[in-house]
Amino acid sequence: MSYFTVALLDGAPVATLGPASRELPIAIEGRLDETAPVRLLFRSSRARSIATTLRGVTIPSSDLDNGAPSLAYSGRSFAQTRSSGRIVRVAYIDDDDELSATGILVRLRNAVGPGGPLVQELELLFYPMSAGSALYGPAGSVVDRIPDGTSSGSGS
Repeated sequence: MSYFTVALLDGAPVATLGPASRELPIAIEGRLDETAPVRLLFRSSRARSIATTLRGVTIPSSDLDNGAPSLAYSGRSFAQTRSSGRIVRVAYIDDDDELSATGILVRLRNAVGPGGPLVQELELLFYPMSAGSALYGPAGSVVDRIPDGTSSGSGS
């Protein structure tokens, strides 16, 4: 893996990490081209700054209602957050394949105490969401909605 990117739905970049290994996840459990959640683990001296960079687009696990997005009969996902968060596009290279998916990043654990690289750790869970899926904010208003096939743009 030589890079890891996070961007908003409109393509505006949030973070481009890499090629330095201290900026890349040390563990990725799952694949973006599947529908199951993907666990991302960063453990390095850069974990603190990565957590700060992604703070505006990640959802704290305690602020995500139902613990995960709900799936409608149409195949769309709906998530409700009580604080910040956005729907993002995550991309990276895995086994020479460029993988990308759209969904939400949930902050599971952020242990970024003082010290060396083994002390600083950031654990995220990425939930892929299909076209037409939406993220609702604290007031029940739509924060982000992934475009579906009937409007311009592509959601996945």
